[in-house]
Amino acid sequence: MPHSDTLPGQLQTSLNELRDDLAPARLLAALPTGLMNGLTGALVVISLSSLVFAQALPENVPQGVALGLMSTFLGGLAILLFSSYPATIYVVQDGPAAIMSLAAVGIVAQLAASPERQLPTVLAAVALSALLTGLAYYLLGRFQLGNLIRYLPYPVIGGFLAGTGWLLFKGSLDLLAGQNLAGLLEGAVLLRWLPPLLLALALLFLLRRISHPYLITAFSLALVLGFYAVMVFSGTTLAQAQAQGWLMASMPGGGAWQPLTPARLALVDWPAVFSQSGNILTAVFTSLVALLLGASGLEVSVRRPISLNQELKANGIANLASGLLSGMIGYAAISLSVMGKRIGLESRLFGLLTGLVSLSMLLLGLGTLRYFPVPLLGFLLFFFGLSFLSEWLLDGWRRLSPGDYAIVWLILIVIATVGFLEGVLLGLLLSVLLFVLSYSQVSVVSRELDGIAYSSRVDRRPEHRAILDEHGAQVLVLRLRGFVFFGTANSIQARLQARLEDRARPRLRYLIIDFQHVARLDSSAINSFVMMRMRAEALGFILIFSGLSSEKRAQLESEGFKDDLVAHTRIFAALDYAMEWCEDELLKAEERGATVLTHSLQKALKENLPSGTDVKRLMGYFERQELPEPRVLIRQGDPPRGLYFLESGRARVEMDESDGGRAWLRTMESGVTFGEMQVYSGQAASATVITAGPTVVHYLSSERLAQMEKEQPALAIAFHRFIANVIGARLIQQNRALNDLRDE
Repeated sequence: MPHSDTLPGQLQTSLNELRDDLAPARLLAALPTGLMNGLTGALVVISLSSLVFAQALPENVPQGVALGLMSTFLGGLAILLFSSYPATIYVVQDGPAAIMSLAAVGIVAQLAASPERQLPTVLAAVALSALLTGLAYYLLGRFQLGNLIRYLPYPVIGGFLAGTGWLLFKGSLDLLAGQNLAGLLEGAVLLRWLPPLLLALALLFLLRRISHPYLITAFSLALVLGFYAVMVFSGTTLAQAQAQGWLMASMPGGGAWQPLTPARLALVDWPAVFSQSGNILTAVFTSLVALLLGASGLEVSVRRPISLNQELKANGIANLASGLLSGMIGYAAISLSVMGKRIGLESRLFGLLTGLVSLSMLLLGLGTLRYFPVPLLGFLLFFFGLSFLSEWLLDGWRRLSPGDYAIVWLILIVIATVGFLEGVLLGLLLSVLLFVLSYSQVSVVSRELDGIAYSSRVDRRPEHRAILDEHGAQVLVLRLRGFVFFGTANSIQARLQARLEDRARPRLRYLIIDFQHVARLDSSAINSFVMMRMRAEALGFILIFSGLSSEKRAQLESEGFKDDLVAHTRIFAALDYAMEWCEDELLKAEERGATVLTHSLQKALKENLPSGTDVKRLMGYFERQELPEPRVLIRQGDPPRGLYFLESGRARVEMDESDGGRAWLRTMESGVTFGEMQVYSGQAASATVITAGPTVVHYLSSERLAQMEKEQPALAIAFHRFIANVIGARLIQQNRALNDLRDE
């Protein structure tokens, strides 16, 4: 069923799916997988919740476990009702738990003189992290910003997650062996941390070959059974094991869930909470990255569309509900969420059963957790940490470029030696530098053309076209695209320098910089154009800007760039206008003055027809028309009536638009023939031709052309060849322009 991006719509969809899932057949089919998910999720929650409190407040680990179980239940209900994917499983997560354990240690150290304030303040920090995460999730989803994750550089994400893996690994080591690294190899200490580590490595190795989330449960049960088997054979009693720290002692029989009450809120030391704002915000950021990456991965795994924005809103509600009751950050567990797809039953009962298992453990009391082996916690934390580290340090060696791989290591080293917040800040700084360096390597110049390859939308007569083909290389056109800033502006300078140093090409007279496809012009890049203007004044070429928006033009004018030929600068609204001006200037220079705007029909025919052709007789079939005012000669959609030769003046070719306006296509100068395509194809006119000012044309109607073919067939054949040459030359010019602009 397609998902809805609105909460009421998704709620209705979820309730309908849940009603169908409660049918006896589907309920019985979902029970085994749902209970296994619940057991696996509970083991994960217990280990991660313990991590948050184990180093800072070890005596309050039961309260931490209770809060984690309640968070999983509340979050599971929200996901059940609002997730776009039915089989989504919600649990407390590893990354934010590892970071919040650092925050808890910092708070307890700061409040060493006020032990009564330590637990309430840690609970407040944990709740605040969940509330901020929920708010961030919800707002990003509400405003359809789920795709923001696409803009975070991949190696930076890898560095964050590798750092999270290190925190989990180190947290497990501290839990099992204490913080005295020098004593790790002592016999008694070695026995505490090495077996869980080896078991985690074995599970990681096996999962690379057999992908199944219940392997974690199987290994966990095997560790518990092995642990108690060793106890039996060694003759160790439960009391001795608890005294030696092998079991989770001090677990109460009930009442472990103790959220912040008004009385506890009064004891919260808010300055101590805010002193950990860096870790709290890092936990929020890491959660956001992990959720969006996980949702994208889930979409690929289950092969169905999943709305990132809907998942953000659903997880936002889950974390807001959790935070209000002093709970922890959580989001979808991808490894458990894919189980529905694997067994062919994508049921909302899986999320419900997972939450109910956590709730039942909480309501029945945590007394049974006194028999929970501490090595099991270490094993799970080792496994989660090694999963992150292996993914980015081992697999990353094959996936990432050497530069990206080095960045992952650099962020990890900073997190391990300095701090997580510093590693995050380094990652953000690197993301900016990566953008600048990567974007700077992409030339902002999309096309480099000259006046030969690119011409204006003015149809020139053959001799003018020949002049421009000979001297057009004196014009350089640089078409820009994207974001022009100090990093990319250098590529413009490099293109200009290469052109100036190219001795095989004629002296540069006109440089056109086109901004039509520029998304943004940063003020830092304008200095490059200032330098170009200085070079233009020194070397005698004209710097021309085209395609500027009003905003970009104002930016340049603020630096003194104006449409002033004396200052070697000109500004045109579009590239075609700029190129037309350059072409006119080249023609003026070659014709020793103003461009000749008259070209007689008799001269054109004599120059292009075989010698001996009776040009005077041919001209007798034309009708000379003097047009002092603008007039429509050809109207779009009209049937073909005849062709024209433009002897003096100019004409515009325009096309009607759907809004009633007209778009300018081309301008024709004297000496150009038009209308011939309609006469020869018999099709209606595809555009409108309007004279511009006083004009003289010669008109050959279709009837007079047919009369020529009947009376003077040899003359008609010569004329047809003349028209074929005109059409051929025009097509060659158009194909050249299309070829040079094909990549834009």
